[in-house]
Amino acid sequence: MSMFKAKSNIEKLCHAINAGADTEALRLIETAENLSQQNTDKDTALMVAIRAGRDVVAQKLIEKMDDFTQQNLAENTALMLAISYGKIDIAENIINKTKKLAQQNAYGDTALILSIREGLNDIVEILIEKMSDISQENHKGRTALDTAIEKNNKKIQRLIKAKINGKKIKKSKKYNLSEELKKAFAKQDAQKLEEILFGEKDVSGNFNITAKEAKKITQAVITVISQHNR
Repeated sequence: MSMFKAKSNIEKLCHAINAGADTEALRLIETAENLSQQNTDKDTALMVAIRAGRDVVAQKLIEKMDDFTQQNLAENTALMLAISYGKIDIAENIINKTKKLAQQNAYGDTALILSIREGLNDIVEILIEKMSDISQENHKGRTALDTAIEKNNKKIQRLIKAKINGKKIKKSKKYNLSEELKKAFAKQDAQKLEEILFGEKDVSGNFNITAKEAKKITQAVITVISQHNR
């Protein structure tokens, strides 16, 4: 028997999430009939998990859900909340499971406008690629491009203009900090660093930068290592 008592299944699930009882929450998720249901505050369990920082529970909910269009009292969707809380992995997983990306909140902001405002360029690029219309205005008449200009984000300005003009968007090449790269840094192995980044070797991990940025960083590191070894 569950240790939590509430009026409905969604209330019980939200209560478990807010209490940090992940095991109980995961059990309730497996037995729930409708995970898109909203509580008395108009939050879904996914919204509650995002706000409470229960990422494991949030990812399980995304895995089980098919509908992410629900909006809370502020008319934010779960995607909008994930963006507002800087939950990049959660936001990306929601985007990959829904085609409803153009919804607007109480201020008329879309997920794209919010992600530009929050500086989440990885999410912005995905949304620009997936959305058919990126020219929506919020209630102040601001578009995604206007927001990028206000934030002086020239990279995103270029991507939005390219999308609007129907040009194919060239994605930035990504590099990841793998164990191999970590070892090269630890050993101050300039030759290995140059091989990995200048040679554009494919590595895996969590170091997301463009090829141009990677080369600049590597050259700087090589210079420092060379001076250190003199």
